[in-house]
Amino acid sequence: MKHVRPFRIKYKIMVICMTVIILPVLVMTINSYYSSERLLAQNYTTLLNDLAKQTNIRIDEFLKEIEKISLLASNGLSDNLSATHEGSFPIQDFLREGDEQHEIAAYNILMNYIMMKDRVFSIYLYNMNGGQDLFVSPHQPIDPNFKVANELWFKKFMHDKDRTITLTTRIDEQLENKILAVSHARKIHDVTSGKLLGVIVVSIDIKFIEIVNRNLQEGLRSRFMIVDEDDKIVYNVNERLIGTLFRDNVRPPESLNVVVTSPLSQQKWTTYLYMPLDELTADGKILGRNLVTLAIVIVLFAAVISIFLSHVITTPIKKLLRNIALVEKGQFEQVEPIGSRDEIGHLSIRFNRMSHELKRLVERMQQEEIEKAKAEMRALHDQIKPHFLYNTLGSVKWIASMQQADKIVEMTDALISMLRYATKSDGTLVTIREELE
Repeated sequence: MKHVRPFRIKYKIMVICMTVIILPVLVMTINSYYSSERLLAQNYTTLLNDLAKQTNIRIDEFLKEIEKISLLASNGLSDNLSATHEGSFPIQDFLREGDEQHEIAAYNILMNYIMMKDRVFSIYLYNMNGGQDLFVSPHQPIDPNFKVANELWFKKFMHDKDRTITLTTRIDEQLENKILAVSHARKIHDVTSGKLLGVIVVSIDIKFIEIVNRNLQEGLRSRFMIVDEDDKIVYNVNERLIGTLFRDNVRPPESLNVVVTSPLSQQKWTTYLYMPLDELTADGKILGRNLVTLAIVIVLFAAVISIFLSHVITTPIKKLLRNIALVEKGQFEQVEPIGSRDEIGHLSIRFNRMSHELKRLVERMQQEEIEKAKAEMRALHDQIKPHFLYNTLGSVKWIASMQQADKIVEMTDALISMLRYATKSDGTLVTIREELE
């Protein structure tokens, strides 16, 4: 039969202690890590939602200003509150008259609107009454060769009955620099006759969103975008993506990112703000490293404790095993006392008592064997002495017979018979015949 090496109690205790400690620590570490990740994701989702809403409010304000400027510029009153007097509608007066005085008045009122709004607006006044056009742009040079009448959107707008139209992000051809802009166009009708006098277009540089987002972190700015109802990108830091389909280019997978969306109130647009989970979990990784470090420290502490505990428990057992081996060899004097006060200590005390009793029994058995050997030797000696005497007397008898000393032979023969009678052990009673003989 194959010998199976026993699994020591020391290792059993260590395995049990390590298992009991490591498993809960491992479960708690993993649970804490993933809980912290979920909490971080929730917190960042809430933060991104708040940022998106605040950004949308600012964007809505700018978009609202586009409509407000076009409305006030086309129908705005001067200091004269009467709507019947000349000068109450400087834009319409310019479109009707077209002289230098009215041009200066119209230019000044449009420039005032622009100066109050961070100078990101450009206003184009297209005269449909046969007069000259008026362009107001504080930063960008105007392209005088551009003809708005050739634009498809303008032709469609003139054909439709709509009084206003909002043009999503496109190249502003009216400017020489051909910047990307969002525009709002409004038809201007004569307040008295209803005749179409012209079209006012308020254009806002798409970079106004950078003004809105200047409080955002640099990483978040690159992940902020606006998408219209047709899923086309209205704004992105990468201008080459503007006008392309959102789903085909930069739509972030929600499985790898925290994505928040927020609709705008002024337009059917939706803002997207996202953050990759890899960056999101950067703080979580720091926490994870701290948790792993703490888990390693606890495991090492558990290992030290388990080794110490196994040593405390197994040391008395090892002493007891050594004592048992000494008793097996009969070395009772070398048995060591065990000072433990637990069950093993009580077991050792009982074993020591048993070994002392066994020692006493062995010594008694050894003494009895010695006494028995002595008795046998005495019996042997007792047997040897008569035989020796008989042999000696027999030798004397044969020597006397050889020398023909008959009397000596008779006396020797009688002595031998008497000795045999005296040493026989058949019983204590003898017959009178035997005694007479």
